[in-house]
Amino acid sequence: MIIRKEITEVFTPRMSEVNASMYVHRPSLEKSLQRAIKRNSHTLLFGESGNGKSWLYKNVLEEMKIPFVVANCANASRLGSITQEICNTLIEPGTVKKMGFSEEKAAEIGAYFAKGGLKHTNTFEIASEEPLLEAFKLFNDAEEKKKILVLDNLESIFDSDKLMTELADIVILLDDSRYSVCNLNMLIVGIPNGVLHYFRETKNAESVANRISEIDKVSGLDSGQVQSIVSKGFQQLKVPLTGSSLKEISDHVWNVTLGTAQRVHEYCELLAYSTEENAWKFESELLKRVDKEWLLGGLRHSYQVVEGHLNSRETAVARKNTVIY
Repeated sequence: MIIRKEITEVFTPRMSEVNASMYVHRPSLEKSLQRAIKRNSHTLLFGESGNGKSWLYKNVLEEMKIPFVVANCANASRLGSITQEICNTLIEPGTVKKMGFSEEKAAEIGAYFAKGGLKHTNTFEIASEEPLLEAFKLFNDAEEKKKILVLDNLESIFDSDKLMTELADIVILLDDSRYSVCNLNMLIVGIPNGVLHYFRETKNAESVANRISEIDKVSGLDSGQVQSIVSKGFQQLKVPLTGSSLKEISDHVWNVTLGTAQRVHEYCELLAYSTEENAWKFESELLKRVDKEWLLGGLRHSYQVVEGHLNSRETAVARKNTVIY
């Protein structure tokens, strides 16, 4: 009896953690990111959604054995504060925080009150540290060596002047002697490719831009990398493929998905299910079947996008049959 992995264990289009058995190395990007991280500066990693930015930086940091935590800019947008999201990431909920101490004195009084005791308490407040600095110090206490704070999903705050200004201030603060002892750098990850241009045109222009290194854009996988995913995946599913079948699938997947990593996994997942229904035997005809399913899924999404621009409930006149070009 052939024991196979579950299809969803192999092709994982939306898995946030690195699927080590399916990871495809991207030597040029990995080398650039490694060099940027070794420098004492912050790093910007950008590229279109679904192109594998998260797997790339997580794999590189794990291989370099550099501790890291991930703060989500989408949550910062919801909270209205990057600082709050970073603190929430670094400080576990329910952490006991000593806010002060008390000094208790007992004054023994005369025999007139017969063994009476009088106590009074003086309370002393401890000056609380700035929350971000306190969070960084806690991180440093846990890991003294170089650390990385990842700010993921930058696109969530890119249109907020308030949050982008806060980000600029944090970047500059990390050079302050009080913060720099924490031995921490930031890796900023997201879709926008005009981040440095943005900072150059706002206040603290050069101060921020000069502290951030931008590596090459994370674009789609090339045909060889797509073939590697197809080969690894179907090997794990114990599906025998001839050399010509592997090339046929790989070329087709690359043409359909344009090498977008998430789409490659999505298409291969559908193909794996079709192969399973065909007694785990690949035939060229299956590609046509998957294309139809893939197309319907894409059209469904596109229809929802178009529909979202039509037939608003506030619209007085229905425009159900309007066509937008």
